[in-house]
Amino acid sequence: PVQVTDCVATSPSWSPDGLAIAFNSWGPGATGNRNIWVISRSEVGMPWSDPVQLTDLEECTWPVWASDGESLNCRTVDGGWVRVSRHGEVLSHNNPSPVSVSWYSSPIFSPDGGLYLVGRHEDGSRGVWWLPVEGGEATMVVPFDDPSLVVFPGITIGPENFYLTIADYESDIWVMDLDW
Repeated sequence: PVQVTDCVATSPSWSPDGLAIAFNSWGPGATGNRNIWVISRSEVGMPWSDPVQLTDLEECTWPVWASDGESLNCRTVDGGWVRVSRHGEVLSHNNPSPVSVSWYSSPIFSPDGGLYLVGRHEDGSRGVWWLPVEGGEATMVVPFDDPSLVVFPGITIGPENFYLTIADYESDIWVMDLDW
């Protein structure tokens, strides 16, 4: 193992090309707001760069890379998310009202041109939602009828598959096949 950061760093997320890792941090000395930082390298096996702060927002957590590696999403303090370029340019700031993103996740890019997220509708309904990448109306795809259910660590999307890990605080892990 090689230590690549020397700060409080959580929720690491590898870029699809394996040349960058985005993570949550308060930065050196653990001061300021929690934002997304990135370390990178020019090719596999080469040394890692020093950490670089990618976002400078009130809060930006749970980084998730787009499949092309050119942008990523992070969850914001208002229950929405920010999409930023690999170099830190804010591409969009979305609050999927009336659906807010769960505190422990960020929307996941999918091959169907949308985003999947775990969230709560303003009417109180909880579940997994789908919406277009550029924003728009959210559609519930998996309802959570039991209040103890949580999706943690959450959603994984492959080229042709959607995986959902459902757990609750006092039980086992449950898996189900979905038509997608």
